[in-house]
Amino acid sequence: MSRQTTRNVSITKSGVIARELMDKMIEEQEKNKTNENIFESVDEQDNKLLDDLLSKYVNETSKRIIPEFFVKWYPVIDVSSDLKNICTYYTTKINDFTFDGSVAFNEVILPDKYCHPYFDFDHIESNDQYASAIIQLDSLVSEFGQYSIGGYSNDPKICATHNLKYITDAAKKISIHVVFYEKRILQQDMMEIVKKVGNQNTRRFVYDINEFVDDSVYKLKYVSKSSRQIFRYILSSKNYRGKESIYIAGQLCKPNDQPFNQIIQCIQDDSSTGDVISNWNNVIHKLPSLKEREKEKTNAKRLVDVDNGVAEVAGDGKIITKTHIKNIKIDDVDFDDNLIWFASIFQQVKLKIGTMMNFIGQQGCGKSFAFETIYELLGIFALKNVDELSKIFGKFNALAATAILINFNEIQDATDSFNLQHKMKSAITQASGIVERKGVDSVESEIWSNFTCTCNDVNANPAEKVHFICAYI
Repeated sequence: MSRQTTRNVSITKSGVIARELMDKMIEEQEKNKTNENIFESVDEQDNKLLDDLLSKYVNETSKRIIPEFFVKWYPVIDVSSDLKNICTYYTTKINDFTFDGSVAFNEVILPDKYCHPYFDFDHIESNDQYASAIIQLDSLVSEFGQYSIGGYSNDPKICATHNLKYITDAAKKISIHVVFYEKRILQQDMMEIVKKVGNQNTRRFVYDINEFVDDSVYKLKYVSKSSRQIFRYILSSKNYRGKESIYIAGQLCKPNDQPFNQIIQCIQDDSSTGDVISNWNNVIHKLPSLKEREKEKTNAKRLVDVDNGVAEVAGDGKIITKTHIKNIKIDDVDFDDNLIWFASIFQQVKLKIGTMMNFIGQQGCGKSFAFETIYELLGIFALKNVDELSKIFGKFNALAATAILINFNEIQDATDSFNLQHKMKSAITQASGIVERKGVDSVESEIWSNFTCTCNDVNANPAEKVHFICAYI
C-alpha cells in the first residue's frame, strides 16, 4: 500500500469516527428535549461527546502508520552469502515480534535506492559524550524528522539518566542505535555522510558527524550478488552460528516509541517522494581538509603579523615579512618566492622547506654568485660544491646531517643514478632520516638540510617537478 493510500485511509477512518459521534450527540439531544434543564444537559452531553471524539481521534493518529512490505532479516549475524536463505517478516507484525534471546533479529539491508537514516554509536564512554551525540541528533530533526533511539549500558547511573537497558556484563560502556523513521534517504547519500578519509592511524569523517559513530555498518554499495549489510536490531541479542547467544538486547529510550521505528529498511516506492531527504547538507556540513586547516592557520598567523607591524600586505595581496623581504623584480620577473626560500634558511633553521631551488643557465652567466654569497655567511654549515649525488644520498650519508644548506653543482649522475632520485625526493621533504657513518652504527636523526642546484642542463633533475623551484638565468 502506498503512503498516499495509507494517508487517505487514516483520514477516512477519522471521518467515520466523527460522524458516528455526531449521530450520538443528536440522539442524546432528542432524548433530553423533555428535560427541564434541557440546555444545560445538552451542553454537558455535547462537551462529553466532544471530549470522547478528541480523545479517540488523538489516540488514532498518534501512532505511526506502518507502510506494508516484507522486512528482510536473519537469526544470526554471520549470515550465509546465499541470499536465498534470508527470512522475511511483514512490517505490521514487527511490533508484536517476540525478542526472547533465543531467536535474534538482524536486518539484512540489501543495496537498493532508499533506507531510513541510521547511526550506530559504539564508543561512548561518558555522560558528556552521550550528550554530545544527542545534541547533534537533535540538530538533524529539521531535515531528517523524528528519530527512535534505543540501547544499553553497563553503568546503572547512565541507564537511569537516559533510560537505557542495564546489562551488567556488557563489554561496551554504552551502545545505542538511532533510526530517523519519518524520512527516507538515498543509500548513496547515507554512505557519503559517514565517509572517512586518511590512513589507518589518522582516519577522520569528511563531514561534521559525531566522532562516536561507527562507520563500519554502511555496506550499502553493490559489489557482488552477495552484497548486503547485516545490522543487529537493538531489541535483539547477538547470535552467531554454533555459538552461545550474547545477551545485549537493549530497550527503546523514548516513551511511546514503537519497535517498528527501529527498522532501517523502507519502501522503495517513487510514486511519492515528499519524505525523501534531499537537503541533508543543510544540517551536515563538510569539514575542511587537513591541508585547508593548515592553510587557514598559516593565514591567521600572517594576519596577526600584519596587525603587529612585522609584516605588510603587498600590492599583489601577498603578505611579506618586513624584516627580510622586499618585492624585487628584474625584467618584470617576480623573485619574491626565491627570496622567501633563502630567508627561511636563516630565520627558521629547523624548517624543511620541501622544495629544491634550481638555478639553470648557460656556462659563465653568474648563476652561482648568489649561492656563493650565502654559503660564505653559513660557513661550515654549508656544502657549496657537491658534484655527486652518492656523497649525500649514498650508503654513507653523514654529510647530510652536518649542513644546513647543500648545493649540487653540475651533477652528472642525476639521470644515470635513477635509484638515488627517490632518496633525493625523500630528503627534500623529510625532517628526519637514518644517518650512516663508516664504522659507526646507523641512527635516526633530525636532518635540517635544504638543497640547491646550479647546472647548465635543463633536465639535470628528472625527479618529480613538484619538488623543485627553477630559476632560468
